[in-house]
Amino acid sequence: MRVLIAGCGYLGLALGARLVAAGHQVSGMRRPGSDIAPLRHAGIVPVSADLSIPQTLAGVSGNTWDWVVHCAAPAEHSESGYRAVYPGGARHLLHALESSRPRSFVLVSSTSVYGQVDGSLVDEMSPTEPVGFGGRAMLEAEHVLRDAAAAGWTTVILRAAGLYGPGRNRLAAARRGEFRASGDPSRWMNLIHRDDLAAAIVAAFECARGGTTYNVCDGSHATEAGFLGWIAGRVGAAPPQFAAPMAASTQGRAPTNKRVVGERLRRELGWVPAFPDFRAGYESILAVEHCQQLPLDTCVNSVHP
Repeated sequence: MRVLIAGCGYLGLALGARLVAAGHQVSGMRRPGSDIAPLRHAGIVPVSADLSIPQTLAGVSGNTWDWVVHCAAPAEHSESGYRAVYPGGARHLLHALESSRPRSFVLVSSTSVYGQVDGSLVDEMSPTEPVGFGGRAMLEAEHVLRDAAAAGWTTVILRAAGLYGPGRNRLAAARRGEFRASGDPSRWMNLIHRDDLAAAIVAAFECARGGTTYNVCDGSHATEAGFLGWIAGRVGAAPPQFAAPMAASTQGRAPTNKRVVGERLRRELGWVPAFPDFRAGYESILAVEHCQQLPLDTCVNSVHP
């Protein structure tokens, strides 16, 4: 397949490498002036474009893509930044692709569209009343995709839980004694490893029906105290201090308290996370860190006996 990754950053780069390894032709979009060396190293063709500036998408509209994923991150952590890249970016990208619609268009949204604060279980049919501006912008982008589906596009929405993985986790902060926590140690958290989210995107490309929405989470439902306490204990750090939470209006992803259910993705697409809970995911990260500290021959032999 010819694949376009609109937003080839932390998640998109891992997804692109997975698709290239599977034999697909992958192009990755980054903003003009961004470092494209990691893309070339992974075998991804760089595309210089900015979803918030439609004039930069001319090169995208001149190609035919089988699969397209919108997984871009905002240029700045603000309401205007989120609105520019999510609903605005989705509209611009759909318009650029109008003359040659892809077989599948996937939007990576977020479970922050659910605003529940009572610890309840939420699935794809639960009310979506986001409390932060990030969740509101993503929900608006979902509406853009649903309008496109009504107009004949094959669109899929993936609501991803809190993303973590190599290079994006709480280990370094714990070791520095800079742990931060919300004001509620019993608050439920919902997490997904980067590589499992990339696998879910591939499954959506290959198997999902158009117009569907899926939650993507490992389903382990850890409390914040349990999550942060385990990390602190694992690296020999002091446990975090719980402070008063910030007001919802001042942040993009305000703290909620919910347990996200992701059974639909497993049932309909056969997706199973390689890391069924945060402990498995973090142990894999720690194993790689340990390996990197060993002599090269020892590391290679320990990973590939």
